Amino acid sequence: MNDFARKLRLWGSAEVLLLIMSITFEGFAHAQEYLGAALPAPQSGIIFGGLIVLLAGAWVSTSQPNASHTINTSRSILVVALAWLLTSRFLHFISPAGDGWRWLTIGLFIVFCGLWWLKQPHWAVLLAVLLGCGIRLYLFSIKPIHPDLGDMQPLVLLALDKFTHFESPYRLYSMPWELPLTYLPITWLAYLPAFAAKSDIRLTNLIADLCIGATLYFLPAPQKQRKSLMLWWAFIFFIPIFSEYAQNATSQIFWLLLAFVLLALAHQRNGWAAIFLGLGLAASPFVAIAAIFIGLYWLKHYKWQQVAAWVGMIGVIVLGIVLPFVIVSPNEFFFGIFQWFNDTTLYSQKVWRVGYLGTQPSISVIFWNLNLQNWLKVVQIGLLSALSLIYWRQGAILKALPAFITAAFLLFVAFNTVVWIYYYFVAFVMGLFALAYRGLKASSQ
Repeated sequence: MNDFARKLRLWGSAEVLLLIMSITFEGFAHAQEYLGAALPAPQSGIIFGGLIVLLAGAWVSTSQPNASHTINTSRSILVVALAWLLTSRFLHFISPAGDGWRWLTIGLFIVFCGLWWLKQPHWAVLLAVLLGCGIRLYLFSIKPIHPDLGDMQPLVLLALDKFTHFESPYRLYSMPWELPLTYLPITWLAYLPAFAAKSDIRLTNLIADLCIGATLYFLPAPQKQRKSLMLWWAFIFFIPIFSEYAQNATSQIFWLLLAFVLLALAHQRNGWAAIFLGLGLAASPFVAIAAIFIGLYWLKHYKWQQVAAWVGMIGVIVLGIVLPFVIVSPNEFFFGIFQWFNDTTLYSQKVWRVGYLGTQPSISVIFWNLNLQNWLKVVQIGLLSALSLIYWRQGAILKALPAFITAAFLLFVAFNTVVWIYYYFVAFVMGLFALAYRGLKASSQ
């Protein structure tokens, strides 16, 4: 009986966590569409924040060496069908009126169920990707890039305009509210090709999402596991929160770079992992969270001379990309990248005062309400230190790496001074790799 209970607990636990995370965040982000009313704030945000902490602990538990790596392909197709139901419910509110949408919803759900019955995972993935791409392009067409619909992409456009006119992009911009450039260079430079081609720069996000799926496909995992893994990626790619934030977020850039890092590590290409990690650190400070655990893995399993060489490569890449902008506008760079979000007397205090922070899944609002917000960074450092110690004592094995990174992102954001729901989405990508790494071939572990 105990053996049965152990197998029940271990089998498919990562898939269950991905499903719980997806439905939780989707329901919270679109409560108005699904429930007909907004969730009460800040009570609901605090409750969901507590759930996120529990989910982080659960991800750590999936990192155990004896965790199963079996993924049920047939059941995974049904998960993609569930994503279609969520998507159709969300799109009902932004689609043309009429019965056509209802019949399309039913028809496509029947198609997904038919693919499940016929055991055709490739066609399920293809259909989900085509629909997901179509939904994104539809959203791009009906929602222009405008500060009132989200200031992230407009900020990128302004930065690129300054850069292409040989001016420093690190400055205060008016939207008409004042906002500094808060992105490290690789993030906004990633949109330069689309900008130069005079295309919708949000196509870059779509390409990044598709490339993340490609990195999962090329992991050294058994063929059967790869099919199931692509279904789970299709599910994440397909759900409304990812489609919606593809139109106004910029985080997809560092997600993709982290995906490249984990792909390189899985193939034991540590030099390439260092290169992509350097690019990632030049794209977002959030990448430093993953870098901690990658560094611990290297220190545990490689000679210090090799680790020093890889760290040196990372340092050269980061400094080579970032330093020119620091030299040109040192004060503006520091203000936008570090001070704007981390100084509790600036932007974070503003969003707390107007109540925005209370509408997000977060524990940090409790600290703000108790005037303890200056302790948030201490808590974050303590949580990362604790996770790092656990990872090290478990042997810092490669197989467990993405699970710990997933947990670290969840905990870090839950206690961040500023929380927006899309900050958590990198945990979905890392969760996919946590699922994938369980099935790595022996030579890659």
